Amino acid sequence: MKTKLLLVILLLLHTNISFSQWSTDPSQNTPICTEPGNQCNPHVVVDEKGNSIIVWEDQTINIYAQRLNRYGYKTWDNRGVPICTKWRELEISEVIYDGYGGAIIVWLEYVGDDMFPPTDIYAQRIDSTGALLWDFGGVAVCTAEDNQLNASAVPDNEGGAIIVWQDSRPGPNGIYVQRINKFGETVWVTNGLDLNDPKAAGSKPNIVINGFSGALVTYNGPGPNFQNINSHGEFMCPVDSMLYNYVPLAEKEMISDGAKGFIVVGKTINNFTYDIRIQRVNCYGELLWSPYGTIITEIADDYSGPEMATDQQSGAFIAWTVDTTITTTNRQLYLSRVDSSGKTGWIKTFTDSSLRKSTISGYNIIEDGKGSAIFKFTKHLSDTIQYQYLQKIDIDGNYIWGNNGVIFTTRPDFWTYGSMACDNFGGAIIVWEEFPFDIYAQQVSLNGNLGEVITYTSHKKQENKTQHYLLLENYPNPFNTSTQISYQLPEGGDVSLKIYNLNGQIVKTLINQKQKEGGYDITWNGKDENNNQVTSGIYLVELLSQRFRTIKKITLLR
Repeated sequence: MKTKLLLVILLLLHTNISFSQWSTDPSQNTPICTEPGNQCNPHVVVDEKGNSIIVWEDQTINIYAQRLNRYGYKTWDNRGVPICTKWRELEISEVIYDGYGGAIIVWLEYVGDDMFPPTDIYAQRIDSTGALLWDFGGVAVCTAEDNQLNASAVPDNEGGAIIVWQDSRPGPNGIYVQRINKFGETVWVTNGLDLNDPKAAGSKPNIVINGFSGALVTYNGPGPNFQNINSHGEFMCPVDSMLYNYVPLAEKEMISDGAKGFIVVGKTINNFTYDIRIQRVNCYGELLWSPYGTIITEIADDYSGPEMATDQQSGAFIAWTVDTTITTTNRQLYLSRVDSSGKTGWIKTFTDSSLRKSTISGYNIIEDGKGSAIFKFTKHLSDTIQYQYLQKIDIDGNYIWGNNGVIFTTRPDFWTYGSMACDNFGGAIIVWEEFPFDIYAQQVSLNGNLGEVITYTSHKKQENKTQHYLLLENYPNPFNTSTQISYQLPEGGDVSLKIYNLNGQIVKTLINQKQKEGGYDITWNGKDENNNQVTSGIYLVELLSQRFRTIKKITLLR
């Protein structure tokens, strides 16, 4: 009996698949918030280890967040953590990963008692423990007169964010941008930098990182316009630089090309007919494909909305729909891929008459982190019954999850408001709201299985073998109660991780043992070898192995 038990334990320790709290039943899924009242407009971001932070509006006057570890267990209060509780009407614009295990939330705040009150923009950062890192109530991004809307954001790669929005100050519409650093301080001009010529209306801004802690922005103005902003808020291109010489793109979307440039896709109209065009641009504003962009299709109509996901090779996957009936009750789903040179390789068509494309706030297609794409669609089995599916497609146009895809929910009250993100292990996490306004989620693994979790250690070893010794900066730093220390080993052997004071005395030995190659995380709670709290000050963390030694500073603030 003992031998059998030992074998079971060993199998569990060495398997790549782990049991989890994530639901494996598409009729149940995983409840995130089912409190009384209305919860809506959920967003999800995922860290490198598969932990997710889900943010939603509560009764439209509060914003809450919840963190699930990679196994689907809640790590914060069951109700969630309040992000903003000002008792004003709030609307989440963007939630992005901060690069350190937390998230940055950007929202619109309606001010005044008018029937159509003006809006301001605020932001807040939350860490992996559920602590708010910026001012209570959020940081004011822009509180200028008139309306701010259509806000979008990207991380600045330093724990902060760069935010762009449409602004009615110049009249009729301006485009403004602001950077907030990791401490919640606005870095550029109060209420943002004016991005476009005030004589030219601007609308529909999109933003991606530029690879230099700055951002690339496109917007519709005199034409499709472009700007590259560095980390200091300096414009690297002339104001209202034009991308190309055709009419502005409707329903456009923008992604990074992974080479400090970007790819933009959208619809154009000519003589009451539509086509979908895509263009790749470098960080200097130079067109890398044909002057008028690559035409994906010339049969698009007014109901088509192209979306994109990167192929990890400076190209993109594109998804769009075309109505097949006059009443627009049937929409045919199309998929294509454009490579790094702008060449269209294939176009796939869903011909199932029972198929509809779902709308999850522009997150119908995402990258899987491995060069393929995951997309979502709906099949209507009757007027009242519909199932929600996911499918994965590779760069050659092959379906990975069978011919029919994976059913991730059959819940009868499924609604389409929500978002989807890669779980960073080849799968996806989907969140949505459903009647009566509750928030649910589901994880689907790289194998297309519900609730199947790939472990971090085995994934790192198999997919991203560590090449160098590395001791990362602890987070948070400075810290108050605890901090996480991460390091990487390119080979196994004897390893020690110790905390010293500035007199060179050992305060705490965190690790002193043999370890295998891979990535490791360990938490220091600010206590010494005798489990006593140490005083505020600067400490040193030393990583030592047979071939490597390095030291970093840690700051403790009581």
